[in-house]
Amino acid sequence: MDTFEEARKINEISSFGDSSKVLDKYGFKVLETLGSGKDGVTFKAIKDENLYVCKVLKQYAKQYLDVTKKVILELESTKSNLIYPNIINDQILIRPYLPLKEVNTSPYKYLNFLVDLCDLQIELIKINLIYWDHGFDRHINYMYNNEELVLVDFGGNGFLFTNTLEVPNIKERRQNLLFFNNLFAQCQLLLHLNYVALGKRFKEPLPSISQVCNSNDLKKITEFAAKLLNGSYLSGIQSHILNSDLKTQEGWNHIKDWCISRLQKNNDFLHEPADVQIVKKENDQITVNGYQSYKIINNIVLPIDKGGSGLWSSKKKYDIVKTALNQCCNKFRISSVLDLGCNLGMHSFTSTLEFRVPEVIGIDYNNDYIDICRKITKSLEVKSKITFVCKRFEQVEEIADVVILMGLIHHIYHRTESFGDLNDIVKKIRRLTRKCAIIEFPDETDQKAIKWTNMIGRVKKDAYTKSLFNKALNTYFSQVDIIGEINGSRTTFICYT
Repeated sequence: MDTFEEARKINEISSFGDSSKVLDKYGFKVLETLGSGKDGVTFKAIKDENLYVCKVLKQYAKQYLDVTKKVILELESTKSNLIYPNIINDQILIRPYLPLKEVNTSPYKYLNFLVDLCDLQIELIKINLIYWDHGFDRHINYMYNNEELVLVDFGGNGFLFTNTLEVPNIKERRQNLLFFNNLFAQCQLLLHLNYVALGKRFKEPLPSISQVCNSNDLKKITEFAAKLLNGSYLSGIQSHILNSDLKTQEGWNHIKDWCISRLQKNNDFLHEPADVQIVKKENDQITVNGYQSYKIINNIVLPIDKGGSGLWSSKKKYDIVKTALNQCCNKFRISSVLDLGCNLGMHSFTSTLEFRVPEVIGIDYNNDYIDICRKITKSLEVKSKITFVCKRFEQVEEIADVVILMGLIHHIYHRTESFGDLNDIVKKIRRLTRKCAIIEFPDETDQKAIKWTNMIGRVKKDAYTKSLFNKALNTYFSQVDIIGEINGSRTTFICYT
């Protein structure tokens, strides 16, 4: 542990200890530490047989205490339904403990959350407030009390006043905080969507930078955050946000209408543009360039030494899968292959054209890939049966002698599906497999796996680690061997039933 990290941990421990002593002073017994931030340490505590959530304020929150008091006063005077805390001696924020549920950020549920968020902001606007600090890389500042969305983070500077006469006098406030700035409010919502809904991360702390930067830089960050939503299931919401005045009920209703319209379409919320640059046929040659890159010449698949967003080559993956298929065919008579997450079909066509497997099914949740694979199939002279189907992993019921999953596990863990448990994933793979499975596992050090298996608000029943994956493989398969590795973080296993 380096000196800086050691000092941070010591300060954190000291902060918890000092904060719990403050609660002891007022007769609260700490039961559990719920969290810690720059504005305070939050505990679950008990007093007189009643449970409470208590936030012991740090100095940062205390400098904004007049804001918190003003907000609470407004909520009390309007008899708002919003849950808000009381203040004890300018040191503790306290409210009754409720069994709140975290916001689920899987696409369909997240869109419903956005509808509820718009309704909450409309309620706040009635008392000349909006809430901008929605939560970013580590947390969301909202939870659910049954079906009602509630704010759970008071005590800092998360509120903006829409009426200048209401703004408390805070000497050392940040440039874009306290008084409402529409561009800043738009920026924070767009950044929240990127961090929480799409799992994006940035080298610079953009939410913090946007609090203090000038209007030109704020505009650049806002435009950058809006552009990043293109191609996602939220594509289109950015124009509604940028064309709305977020200090008005009409502005939030405009965004809410988009969310409701998106929900009513009821199509694949995870559909994204296919990573494909070229698909062409010239004479007897088909060329495919994209996430998978290869050529088909005279019904022979020839991988190209590129692809995979620059992180690995299609040839490396082709070689691994071909080696595994050779082993399977040498050991068993293979009559069917199921290629899950088939992408642009390289492994499906290899199974059909080179290994002459009688029946091959390629499955992917992205219909763009499926359409491309079907067009390629039509242009080939294929004697065996090869079909491509658009569906999600959880919907797959087809069973085959060989099941292939390359570059898929870290996505279905909780990004595109809601497993959150490697054991459940491997259990389903085994159910689909008659003889052997070829499975690539991007481990917890893989940069893509780090991004897609640590998304805020997604299902996470158990950790995403190579050791747990190995354990699951050996639980459901009789023999597990390593068939290849890429970049030291992606291991491909061949597993026999």
